[in-house]
Amino acid sequence: MYRAPIYPHKLSSTDYLLIRSPKEKLSLRRIDRIYVVGQQEPHMEVMSPISKGVQMYNMNRLLVSMYREFRALQKRGLTPAIRANELSARFANVAEVSLRKRLKLLCDFQRGSWVMKRNFRIPLEDELRRMVCAFESLLA
Repeated sequence: MYRAPIYPHKLSSTDYLLIRSPKEKLSLRRIDRIYVVGQQEPHMEVMSPISKGVQMYNMNRLLVSMYREFRALQKRGLTPAIRANELSARFANVAEVSLRKRLKLLCDFQRGSWVMKRNFRIPLEDELRRMVCAFESLLA
């Protein structure tokens, strides 16, 4: 996520390292090689809190959560369904209007819960990780 330029530094034959031990003993050590490290630079874009990038990230996290829950329900032989209030509790930073808009894309509303559409394909786990993993480490 961050990188810093590193360059070898030229040493003189008269350069030594002076070390003081915790017991106040001094010793000299020869230096074989030395490197200079520059200032750290961000390797990835750091987004501002209200930017469009953060909003897209939050939507992707929401979708990935829904996909994983649907997949878990399918594996147990149950109908993939979710309640909007469960999602709004987990994702308090996402507006309920946006949440319902995403639900309408891949679900049908039936008897108080959102049931996954029959023709909808849940993306593979690798695809889900690509949706959010680049930014997950920034938030940790």
